[in-house]
Amino acid sequence: DLESYGREYYKFLYKTVDIVGTEEKDTFHLRTLDDGNLEVQVCSQGVVKYKRKFDRKITKEIRMYGRSETDVFLINSSIASGIKLYLVGGPGKDIYTSFQPARLLDEVIIRENNDDNLYLLKQAKVITSDKPKYYTYNRTAFQYNYKLFFPSASYNPDDGLMLGFSLNHHKYGFMKWPFSSKHN
Repeated sequence: DLESYGREYYKFLYKTVDIVGTEEKDTFHLRTLDDGNLEVQVCSQGVVKYKRKFDRKITKEIRMYGRSETDVFLINSSIASGIKLYLVGGPGKDIYTSFQPARLLDEVIIRENNDDNLYLLKQAKVITSDKPKYYTYNRTAFQYNYKLFFPSASYNPDDGLMLGFSLNHHKYGFMKWPFSSKHN
């Protein structure tokens, strides 16, 4: 059934979403809708460049990248969708604010350079770095988690036949190089 495969693939693709701004000054608007889902809108020079509603049952993480010298991340008064948000400002001075004092019920993490950015989201976790790889967009950085199963067999005269297996599990996280966890 092609439609069920398409829905399953959609759910797989939209667990983690990257939203990349333009080279111009962008404003990222985030708001929780009445049904609890999250709407993200990216505007540049008064023109809507991107608008999307994210279902909190499918999307678990959204990563937003501002790429110009000054980007604005504007959050409505309360974000309570259950979606983890990464706001990456890029080079230059960026602004992180809300219409009213924000009540952030979601986990909001800001990745920035050490410039004088304006942080008006007091509950957000701010991580700064001098290394550009931590606050610039890299389209090839995403990697899928995977598990590998290796059966093994061996023989020696003292112990006889030995059968076994090993399981390798690699889990990748946001900007975790080379991985966030590895289990053997």
